[in-house]
Amino acid sequence: MKRTTSYLFLVIGLIVGTTAFYHPLSAQNKKPEETNLITLSYSNPREYVIDTVKVVGANLTDPVILVSVSGLQQGDRIRIPGTEFSTATKKLFSQGLYNDVGIYVTDLIGERVEITIWVEEVGSVSRVYWHGINKTEEQELMDKAMVKEKITGKIMTSSLVKNSELAIKRFFDEKGYLNSSVRTELEQDPVMSSRVRVNFYINKGEKVSIEKIFLTGNETFDDRRLKGRLKDSNEKPRFRPIRDLFSAVVNAKPSEIAGFFTKRKEVTFEEAKDYVYNNVKINLFGNSKFVKDKWRDDKDKLIAFYNSKGFRDARIVRDSVYNFSKTGLAIDLEVEEGRQYFVGDINYVGNYVHDDETLNRILGVSRGDIYDTELIDRKLNFDPEQDISSLYMDNGYLFFNIRRAEVQVRQDTIDIEIRIYEGPQATLNRVTISGNDRTNDHVIIRELFTRPGEKFSRQNIIRTQRELSNLGYFNPETINPRPIPNPNDGTVDIAWTVEETPSDQIELSGGWGGPFGFIGTVGLQFNNFSSKNLLKPRTWRPLPVGDGQSFGIRLQANGRRFQSYSVNFMEPWFGGKRRNALSLNLSRSIQRNIDFFTNEQFGSFNVSSATLGLGRMVRWPDNFFQISNSLSFMVYDIDNFGSLLGLNDGLSNTFTFNTVISRNSVNSPFFPSIGSTVTLSVNATPPYSLFQSDRDFSSLEPTERFRWVE
Repeated sequence: MKRTTSYLFLVIGLIVGTTAFYHPLSAQNKKPEETNLITLSYSNPREYVIDTVKVVGANLTDPVILVSVSGLQQGDRIRIPGTEFSTATKKLFSQGLYNDVGIYVTDLIGERVEITIWVEEVGSVSRVYWHGINKTEEQELMDKAMVKEKITGKIMTSSLVKNSELAIKRFFDEKGYLNSSVRTELEQDPVMSSRVRVNFYINKGEKVSIEKIFLTGNETFDDRRLKGRLKDSNEKPRFRPIRDLFSAVVNAKPSEIAGFFTKRKEVTFEEAKDYVYNNVKINLFGNSKFVKDKWRDDKDKLIAFYNSKGFRDARIVRDSVYNFSKTGLAIDLEVEEGRQYFVGDINYVGNYVHDDETLNRILGVSRGDIYDTELIDRKLNFDPEQDISSLYMDNGYLFFNIRRAEVQVRQDTIDIEIRIYEGPQATLNRVTISGNDRTNDHVIIRELFTRPGEKFSRQNIIRTQRELSNLGYFNPETINPRPIPNPNDGTVDIAWTVEETPSDQIELSGGWGGPFGFIGTVGLQFNNFSSKNLLKPRTWRPLPVGDGQSFGIRLQANGRRFQSYSVNFMEPWFGGKRRNALSLNLSRSIQRNIDFFTNEQFGSFNVSSATLGLGRMVRWPDNFFQISNSLSFMVYDIDNFGSLLGLNDGLSNTFTFNTVISRNSVNSPFFPSIGSTVTLSVNATPPYSLFQSDRDFSSLEPTERFRWVE
């Protein structure tokens, strides 16, 4: 068919505009050659059918998706010249992935046209360079703000640049550099033309601290007490105890200076206290950096403090932050205290299980007390010690609800009504566990205090979290119980989710100790061992694990002079039905006297021991108590090693019985915040001397006297 050739080629590639900091990259795929383009008449617009859509230059984006975004699909009817090409160009530019876009007609057969979309992509990030900061700050920035991880390998769009700059700015704001600035430049990677290198130019500026906080409107509490509630927004330290005195002497007239030494002025305690407060502030551990988020939290804490003192209407009227000095800020904070309120009548509504007297005893608030909303709400819900909510929810009342309502305000007295919805008692139906990839289900199930058929108890859920955390196999922060209530049948399912963490320990150290030979330690401790899978290699992951047993072996050597070997094993649920911890420990140590020059041995001291223990949890006085008993047998083999208890050569034995009574109620093995640990331990040996009362031990040879140590 006849091809039309009349005017200039049609390029309806509109460049909408690129951001100023982008440096265009050389296209990996060139634009279509001018000789390959079809020129159409602008004076004679016609409709055409798209026969083919080709994509050139798309190395990082999927051509199919690119065509879909453009809206130019095969088979569509378009008008040339028309608005379809300009609309498609705008759509592609709006993705932020391209520096340049062009749409060309590259073939024409009758009413069918071939369209080529050419793009110049914004390159993906190959490397990140930092300018204006030191190596420590660079590492912190990568670790905390994670800027490098967020952009490396990504297409560097304008939004990604903006987000990165904001993250860097936020990072330095939190360090006190409130006037920091960030500038970003992109440059083509000389090795990979389709990628870019990112340069962040950072100007930290001067570090700014809070120099003064000016409080107004506080009539009940002085500045010192209120500033003490601003935990994360402190004034920076100052120590100028003689500042006013020095300035007074410098600026005074001679007669005034003479009068200073001849006249005395009475100074009150309050004046002296104010003088010290204004000129001396020791702030060794407080944070004087101004961070907007922390300042917002501190303002909330200040209002919470007022609320706890009965000022329920207290509010912050205004606060303004401004430059006070070159490196210091000042904050003006105006508060409106309002009236102080006291508790009036307390009435309970909806309580049928527990009477008013019982609820009042737990609430701990009486008529005439300061109206502390924080204390009252805490005693209704989520008090670590005891609250009304736990009184019900520990007894199966999962659907229990309680709230405080102010029913009347009489001058400075507020009558409150505690509205209670008890609901039915809930029974545990299904208890499921997920997330345990290494630990077998039965190890977790035996630690649960939430068992099907029992009444729902919030305290038992908390206790189960504690026991699972104390195992050491799971991340304590992610142990999550999810109650799934079934109101129709009055039951609740508990879905436990855990996250496995490494619990095994490997100890390796070594060296060469001159004439004494190898010096080192090898230790392996498996804290989630499985002895029954020891002969089943197919079940190893990569070791036999999952049954909650403990197995360890340790070897230590200091050449020929000293060696130590130990093996330990513990089964925490011996028998599988109760918490009976069976433990076995075997060890042997060898210590030799060796001549440094001849390397000959002229004495030794060897100790061999075996310990068998059994511990169990008891339910009285409560189920936090444990009793552990152990038998230990040790043999001391002494050969010309010097006098030990008067024994220079021979064997000595000890047979020891050990009892430990302990109570451990801490909520976390690593960072406990609630609970206590108490331990009572007793060691005893058999009274051998009573069995042989007819013998005079003082006259026996050391080998006989110390054969059994008492």
